[in-house]
Amino acid sequence: MPFDALRWFVSRRPAVVVASWIVALVLVVGLAPNLTELAAEGQASLLPEQSESAIAARMLEAGWPDQWFDSSAVLGVHNPGGIRSEDRAFAISLADRFRAPDRPEVISSVLAADADPEVAARLLSEDGTLLLTFVAVDEAFVSPSSQQAVAWLEARAEELGEAAPAGVSLSWSGSAVIGRDYMENVQETLDRAAVATVFLLFGVLMAVYRSAFLAMVPLVTIGVSLMIARGLLAWASQMGWEMSSLVELFLVVLLFGTGTDFCLLLSWRFGENWNASNPRGAIRSTLGRVAVALVTSAFTTIVGLSLMGFTRFKLFSSTGPSVAFGLVITVAAALSLTPALLLFLARWRPRAFTGLTRPPSGNWDRLGRAILRRAWLAWSLTLLLMLPPALLGLSLTAQNAFIQDTVSEMSPSTPSVRGLSLIAEKFGPGATAPMAVVLEVGPEDPGSDPEGTRPDFRSSVGLATIDDISRLLTHQRSLTEVRSATQPLGSTAPFEPARLSARLGAIDQGFQRLVEGAEELRQGLNDGAARIRGALLIGELAGADVLGQGAVQAPAQGPGTPDGTTRGDPVTSGLRRATAAMLGQFGGVELPAVNPIAPVEGDGPVAQLLRELGRAAEGAGQISEGASRASREIGTIMEDPVGRRALDRLLIDEQTIAENPEIARSFEAYISPDGQKARIDLVQTGRPFSVEALDQVERLRERLGDYLQEYDERDPIRPRALVAGPNAESADIRALTRHDQYQTWILVPLGVFLVLVGMLRAPLACLNLVATMILTYAFALGVTHAVFVWGLGAEGIDWKVPYFLFVLLVAVGVDYNVFLMSRLQEEVKALGLKAGITKAIGQTGGLITSAAAITACSFAAMMFSPLSSLRQLGFSLVVGIITDAALVRPILVPCGQWLLSRGHERRRQKALTRANAPGTPLPQARETILS
Repeated sequence: MPFDALRWFVSRRPAVVVASWIVALVLVVGLAPNLTELAAEGQASLLPEQSESAIAARMLEAGWPDQWFDSSAVLGVHNPGGIRSEDRAFAISLADRFRAPDRPEVISSVLAADADPEVAARLLSEDGTLLLTFVAVDEAFVSPSSQQAVAWLEARAEELGEAAPAGVSLSWSGSAVIGRDYMENVQETLDRAAVATVFLLFGVLMAVYRSAFLAMVPLVTIGVSLMIARGLLAWASQMGWEMSSLVELFLVVLLFGTGTDFCLLLSWRFGENWNASNPRGAIRSTLGRVAVALVTSAFTTIVGLSLMGFTRFKLFSSTGPSVAFGLVITVAAALSLTPALLLFLARWRPRAFTGLTRPPSGNWDRLGRAILRRAWLAWSLTLLLMLPPALLGLSLTAQNAFIQDTVSEMSPSTPSVRGLSLIAEKFGPGATAPMAVVLEVGPEDPGSDPEGTRPDFRSSVGLATIDDISRLLTHQRSLTEVRSATQPLGSTAPFEPARLSARLGAIDQGFQRLVEGAEELRQGLNDGAARIRGALLIGELAGADVLGQGAVQAPAQGPGTPDGTTRGDPVTSGLRRATAAMLGQFGGVELPAVNPIAPVEGDGPVAQLLRELGRAAEGAGQISEGASRASREIGTIMEDPVGRRALDRLLIDEQTIAENPEIARSFEAYISPDGQKARIDLVQTGRPFSVEALDQVERLRERLGDYLQEYDERDPIRPRALVAGPNAESADIRALTRHDQYQTWILVPLGVFLVLVGMLRAPLACLNLVATMILTYAFALGVTHAVFVWGLGAEGIDWKVPYFLFVLLVAVGVDYNVFLMSRLQEEVKALGLKAGITKAIGQTGGLITSAAAITACSFAAMMFSPLSSLRQLGFSLVVGIITDAALVRPILVPCGQWLLSRGHERRRQKALTRANAPGTPLPQARETILS
């Protein structure tokens, strides 16, 4: 026997065993660090480092160390009558106190009403009744340091609260405050579960044992193993063992639940082997019969929990192996400390075992015989009863129709939830959990850019890329605000003049002015030429050689008319009339029509002038015609939707930056110093951590990915985009847990099945056990959905419930079936199949029912949690354990075993009949019986 040395040592040296455990307990509890604080620190880094949100957060921290933060605390100064000047002054005084040198190191910056006017205006709600102050915290929202920072902020606000103006109230929210309240709820759950578990288990053990002394044996055993496991896990955490906040909770409920079952199995069999005169012999016999079954049962649970370590989400991968480690210690305590305590109790108070030594009532034997008389009917009716809720549970599992909402888990009366509701009402749901899209210049082509002039986001190409992506995001209905280097205040208006459409519009205006100028020039030139030609015509009539073709002798001046001309001098009179014509002083004199562009003959100065004026007028006309055509083309392009879309691009060059110094400030805020990264800040429409917000993150990533795929290798900048922020982290967690759930639904049943086959050596029976536990999981999940969603109006089943329910029911719930099957195999060998199954049901019915009641009470302690997710999980586990004890273990498993084995049993019975027939040789008969 593999446990011979153990059972002989425990039976002979119980005092040494007890003393060893006490010494180990004192040393571990006295020297080990605080597991609660270490688990809370582990909760802050649940995502793998290669997840998108984690990579983006590191990029933001490297590129903008003073502007990006892991979480935030938001303080709202609320005055229903409107924020007054004294209210604003009070908010600023609070912000000054938060900026004090003695503030926690994780508080990096404070944004309040004393910021730049543009920013300060955004901190006041539209109705003017709520003024916000943002406090940036450089730690994850559930980390102990962020919780300490929130406590410090609240203490400083309380100190100044007496100076608050009349009518002003303060409300806190933000991811750091929500995380603090969530972790407080987890700790409250742990405290309530520990107290409730002890009292509930003590009540059940009293009902089973009918002795307070005997009931204390498993409680002491589990208490000692729990404290030692906590201390060892704390040391392991300091050495790099991953830890989460749920480790302590599951250590309490699982160790008290399954550990008490181990102790109950051992003490129950000790009662069957009870010998008041020789308790040592009874304990040796008990350990010889129980140790293998107990270790088998524990090993299935340990393997199932350990397989959680293959998941990538650290909440699962750290919880399962940690609880499995604690269970190993519990098994060791159950096999050593419990027998030693039972020996002491048998020696000092043997009356305590009176309840265990009573013979069975026979009710379970009668139930076993009744079930096996109609095995097919009992199996079918039970399956028919469980099938509708089970189909609902399987449908939910296949669709992964579960919710992941940290806020909805908490009570609406939680301070951070109330503050979030107020801020959502005034500013919009997503105001307290901003997101950021990090753009990074794509990989460089090895053969390109030989002179080191690779463009970055500060170049015109890079800025156009930022603008394109910003405008793409602006058109997403799931976002209420988008801020980037090209729209720092959420609007593109300041940069509209730098768009190609605006620049082309300016060119169009220039062309229009050019047309107008060219037309005026052409008209002026034509008018001038016409006047000159008119003068020439008059000159010709007067006989003057105006074109310079020949000389005309002017007569001497003499007395004449009052204007100095001689009446009889036609040349002089004609020249004067020509001058008047050129000057427009003809009055009522009519001149003959003149063609300003008619060909001019002659080589004189006037003829040359007219020809030059004609060519100039013709050129002015061509300018007007070309400019008009260009203006028409520009107008067509700008009016057409395709043209408007093509021109809706930003072009910012050095001259634009020189003319607008505020652009440089925008670059500093949204572009990294090396120009290789750019940031786009987003505000969602969905409430932080809600299903809607997480769905928005997934759609946003898909659309960004589709858009960026249009960039090819010829583009100077081929950016990649990563999304960061609390909602992005939650979206990554949801995607990761869905993958882990699918993996677990394969690995855990397979692992448990292999362990059972190795221990029981009956593959069909083991397959029956695993199948019934999967059925129990689906049934419990369906009932939980019906009660909480259909009955109580919950939004849905929390995402943690199906995962832990599956692992715990398959890995832990199979314990009872192992107890049954180990006894069934023992009895079948002695009595045959039908009688053996009936005897096994009768002998283990009370034990397994009591063990199930103990485990159900342990899991029921989670229903006292303030978190709805843990209440759902506790309820579903209780339903699963009760279903297993009432339907699966007494009906489905025995009937399934009978239906699977009856063919072999009939063949064995026929062989026995032939072996006992007269004339059969004795060796052959003996061989047949043994087979």
